[in-house]
Amino acid sequence: MNNRAFLSISTVQILKVICAIVIVIHHTSYYLPNSIFTHIFRPIGYLPVGVFFFISGYGLLYSLFNNPDYLLTFFTKRIRSILIPALTGLTLYFISTKTTFSFNLFFHGALPYSHYWYVVVIFLLYLLFYFIFRFINKNSKGVMIISSLLIIYVGIAGILKIDSYWYNTIFAFPCGMLFSLYENYRGGEILQKKLIFPILLLFLISTSLKYGRANVDNYENIWVLRCTNIPGVMNLITLISSSSLPMLLYCLKLDIKKNIFIKILSSISYEMYLIHNLIVYIYVRYVGFTSIGEVLYIILMVIPVAYILHKINKRLLEINFLKYKF
Repeated sequence: MNNRAFLSISTVQILKVICAIVIVIHHTSYYLPNSIFTHIFRPIGYLPVGVFFFISGYGLLYSLFNNPDYLLTFFTKRIRSILIPALTGLTLYFISTKTTFSFNLFFHGALPYSHYWYVVVIFLLYLLFYFIFRFINKNSKGVMIISSLLIIYVGIAGILKIDSYWYNTIFAFPCGMLFSLYENYRGGEILQKKLIFPILLLFLISTSLKYGRANVDNYENIWVLRCTNIPGVMNLITLISSSSLPMLLYCLKLDIKKNIFIKILSSISYEMYLIHNLIVYIYVRYVGFTSIGEVLYIILMVIPVAYILHKINKRLLEINFLKYKF
């Protein structure tokens, strides 16, 4: 991706930084006393995840459009860039928390590193992208197949009663691909003009329902919120909200100037996501939260640890484990 894209590199950088910080605040908020602050941040952890999925889907297809040989080094570059940081992060978790891995606890969010569900899902999405576009020449057909398979995935996850965060933001990924596809053939300006107001309306309605359900006492007395008790409705609302936010940000086409500080934070945003719960875990265990201001301490601790981890990962990624192309 470069600055000629409708969703430019500088825009993606700032979005990644904001999303990483919001996720840190979101997870930290569960250890704080109830307040306006926690009412704001506890319900919105899904939104930055949706943005990450959208950016990934958009970036993958954009790269494929602009580099005919993109898939030749996909495993050696893109897949490794997901797995190696995840493995180094997990190593720190195992050493620091002395926890043993359990599939059951992991899938139900009961481990300090259960937020690695995102790593599992994005890894599977990358594999899906590779194998589909490796053998299908028509990009529109490939996007349709991925979207269809994700619908099946959501259906199976619902039947198996897997925790909803495993699937209720995932459609932001094919949305990003669709926007990249349309942009390549027709231009992003057309999407911007046609969709900005309908998407804004969708986002406001769906997000208001999410907040209402999370924060309104006796919400069952309000008929609109009472409808969210219908099985599957809340998951659908979350899906719409998480997909409409990145689409709205795309249509806004934020003109953000390059900044070295943002560039550095953007480069470590993945490590910030991977490692932040470990910092929170250690802080809760040895210090404990007493005020909202301590959220800032967590962020200030996460950044240098993520930076060091990023430097280690960069060195590991430079090692040529695979000397052949797929």
